[in-house]
Amino acid sequence: MQSRYLPLTMTHDLATRTWCAEGQDIRGDLFGVGAGSTPQAAQAALRAYVLESLLGAAADGDDLTAELGEGLPGGEHLAFTPQELLPICLRMQRARQHLRQADVAARLGLTQQAYQKLETPGANPTLATILRLEQALGVALLRLV
Repeated sequence: MQSRYLPLTMTHDLATRTWCAEGQDIRGDLFGVGAGSTPQAAQAALRAYVLESLLGAAADGDDLTAELGEGLPGGEHLAFTPQELLPICLRMQRARQHLRQADVAARLGLTQQAYQKLETPGANPTLATILRLEQALGVALLRLV
C-alpha cells in the first residue's frame, strides 16, 4: 500500500487576499482548485475537493486515484495516505461488483452500518479487517491503494 501525490501550485490574489491551490494530475492537467484566506486553508479546501471527487467517482466504479502520482514529486504537493485511499478503493470495488453495502457486510458478518464506517474517510481498519475485506471482495486491496 502506498501514498499518492498531487503536485500543486499556490497563488495569491492581492485584491481579494485569497490564496488559491491548484492541483495537477499525472499529465499536468488541472485536477482541482481550493481557495482560502491562508495557504493552509487553500490546501485543505483542495484536499477536501480531491477526496470528494475520488469518492464520487468510486461510487460509479471509476478509479481517479490513478490520476494521482505514485512517486513523491518535487515541490509543493498534497499526499494522500493509504488510510485516506482505502475507503475510496472499497467503494470502487463494491460498485464494480454491483454490490450494496449490506451485501459486503453480510459477507463479513457485520451490520450495514458497521461496514459503512469502513467506506468513510478517516476509517482505520485493522490489518485483519483489511484481509477479511480482500476475501469478501475477491481483490487485493493492499496492492490497489
